[in-house]
Amino acid sequence: MDEHRATLEIESKADALAVSGLLYGLHDRLREEHSEAHGTSTDTEPMLDAFESLRRAVERGPGGRVTITYEAGPDAAATDDRTG
Repeated sequence: MDEHRATLEIESKADALAVSGLLYGLHDRLREEHSEAHGTSTDTEPMLDAFESLRRAVERGPGGRVTITYEAGPDAAATDDRTG
């Protein structure tokens, strides 16, 4: 299984606003994608709520670190149509 990680250090208000904007965009995109694929289903609400909570915490916090991890399953390359 492949693992990819990005760590974002938040050392200033500008950093916090940038990361908050990134999380907001990700939240919005996930919501849109789920809506297109599944209609009005609410099965992703916990995930979307978690991203919203994380975004609010970043905006309030005095600094910190956000780490995003992607763990690819064993058949990820076989199902990724971008691998050519």
